[in-house]
Amino acid sequence: MTADEFVSRLRYVGLVALTAIAVSLALWSQGERVSATSFAPTYQVTMADATPGASSAISFEFNVAAPDANFQSLVTFVPGSFSFAGDDAVPDGALTGTIEADATLGLINGACNSVLTVPFELMDATTDITSTIPLYSGLVDFDGDGLVENVTRYPSFLTLIAPDLQPIQRLYGQSLVAGLWAPVNFVVFEPGARIPLFPEFDESLGYPILITLLDPTAPIENSSISDFCSPILTTTELFGLSEDNPSTAENEGGSVLLTNPDESGHYAWTIFARGQWDADDDGIENQLDSCPYDADPNWDPRANTSPGDADSDGLPGSCDPNDSSTNFDQDGDGWLNRLDLCPTLVNSSSFFMFDADNDGVGDECDRAPNDASDGGLSHRHQVCVTSFVTIGSPVGGQPDDPACPEGPDLSLPPRFSAFADTPFAAVGDEVTVTARVEDRLTSQGLEGVDVGFEVTGANPGVGVCVTDLFGACAFSYTGLNPGIDTIDVSASVDGVELSESVGVEWVVPPPNDDFADATLIPGLPYEHEQVIVGAGPQEGEPSACPSAQQTVWFNFTPDVDTFVQSRLTGSGTAAIYRGDDLDELELIECQGGQVISSTGTTAVGSANGLGPPVLVAYALLEAGVTYHFQVTVTGSGFVGNVTFELVEGTLGDASCDGTIAATDALLVLTQVAFGGAFGCIAGGDMNCDGAWSATDALEILRRVAGLSSKTGCV
Repeated sequence: MTADEFVSRLRYVGLVALTAIAVSLALWSQGERVSATSFAPTYQVTMADATPGASSAISFEFNVAAPDANFQSLVTFVPGSFSFAGDDAVPDGALTGTIEADATLGLINGACNSVLTVPFELMDATTDITSTIPLYSGLVDFDGDGLVENVTRYPSFLTLIAPDLQPIQRLYGQSLVAGLWAPVNFVVFEPGARIPLFPEFDESLGYPILITLLDPTAPIENSSISDFCSPILTTTELFGLSEDNPSTAENEGGSVLLTNPDESGHYAWTIFARGQWDADDDGIENQLDSCPYDADPNWDPRANTSPGDADSDGLPGSCDPNDSSTNFDQDGDGWLNRLDLCPTLVNSSSFFMFDADNDGVGDECDRAPNDASDGGLSHRHQVCVTSFVTIGSPVGGQPDDPACPEGPDLSLPPRFSAFADTPFAAVGDEVTVTARVEDRLTSQGLEGVDVGFEVTGANPGVGVCVTDLFGACAFSYTGLNPGIDTIDVSASVDGVELSESVGVEWVVPPPNDDFADATLIPGLPYEHEQVIVGAGPQEGEPSACPSAQQTVWFNFTPDVDTFVQSRLTGSGTAAIYRGDDLDELELIECQGGQVISSTGTTAVGSANGLGPPVLVAYALLEAGVTYHFQVTVTGSGFVGNVTFELVEGTLGDASCDGTIAATDALLVLTQVAFGGAFGCIAGGDMNCDGAWSATDALEILRRVAGLSSKTGCV
């Protein structure tokens, strides 16, 4: 058996009966009828030190005996009189406990009777829900601190199944199973936390702990592990004090993890557990039953050979089209019968299978793919089991078991998002705000949801829309006044109120929008940063570098012939012109990656290889001539700042790398001999006559050798 086979199969059944929640992604219903399926798990808690106020190690044992149905979901509650250490009180990576799980599996279409033991070592992990990472990206140690990223970052799938819930403690571990890592998370919440897909739990039950193995939101993968069934036994030990992690430089030992109550008494540790669904009332849960809609009273899925499956192909005769001819893949879709959630219907994918309601029947053959109860036709058992722990020497006998939670499950709120097509807009333009409502787990859009928009600020107003097939709708409005608007977007889905806010700033055109109002560059060096939103081309404005949609202007008149370097940081381009009138400008240089004339060359790069692009142009400017710099953004609704700089370049720097060397002279001579533009050669024109010659190359060599003290044109 390979690691992929083990991990993939557990992904859809969720081997998480360790000490807390086994997260189920189904929409469970209540009022289940009594069935032939049995489900009677046992649960036992023991303390290493039962002294009041002690920090004691605690052991949990959870067991589901055969032939009971396997568990579907499980919540364990730690009594509220115990005290959990907060995340800040324990260093990330501190060792906090161990797990050993004995799971019963069916391999390669065989009987469900192979036992595999999986160990885990648990560590304290961050509870910062704003710093997330995909679970399978966090299995390695990127920064070399001795801890995998799932310890120092919060697995992003947890924000899907427990949105907006802030944990007080999280433990993490991963086990190498035949070469593949299987990650597990323990997440502790405050008493009374409202956990989706479970009933509302009374605060008196204590701290709920959520545990997940792998990512339960992922689809089912094809593998040779066919089944996961009872019996299952897990033993977990949580330390009272943390222990040092030898993989890190820090000593994390000695931190208090959990503290006993200060008063003597009998304390109830309760589990709330649900068995898996059984659609045909034959005592075999759907995820183990190859024929979930056809009763198989004579078939034993745990036996190597069993009545009811005459050809022993894992597909009982109740739904086998030919029970006298062995066919381990009845529909020929590459999924073995006992792994296939629709064994007589070809699956649309060879790699994944989907079960939206997590009832053990594939979506493609499920009579109600979004309702695990199939409209009340399917059933399961729901039980509570309590293990009392005695602290100190209490007076009086053991109290009654706590009441088992009842009532409808809390819904998993949909994901709600809203965004504007731009955070900055010119006064008089139109802005569109788009909202989307989608199922949090499947990312499918929810159609027909009413969405409201209320604009407050500079341009107040209201609007409504209804989501389409993809769960999206939009509201557009025009801002007539400069200032900041806040758009509050809201919707209601199944009684759950959803809201988001979007900000838009409306701006007027910048003062240097028009050619006649260009900003004067008083001298070098010069730097200017501005938002270009609101700027626009005026009638007759040149647009060769490239098509101008949003532009601002700068003017510079050098006192002497000057070799300059212009830089533009941000999304845009810049052109250098000369001339007196807007409609008679002569293009000298285009800062867009191409040579326009012999006086200028453009290079493209970025600061230290990082950040926004930096476009650099070099040009020789004639004394007493006014040059016009047109900074252009090519795209309506551009967002962000651009920074324009104009500084003196280094004459003789034919390669434009900021230094003068003999290679610069070689570039000039190459230009003279072969023509064309090699490298960034603008600075090689030492006598500033607009051409390159051997004289220019000689002057470069003189300056490199220190034989010339000149810095300007020869």
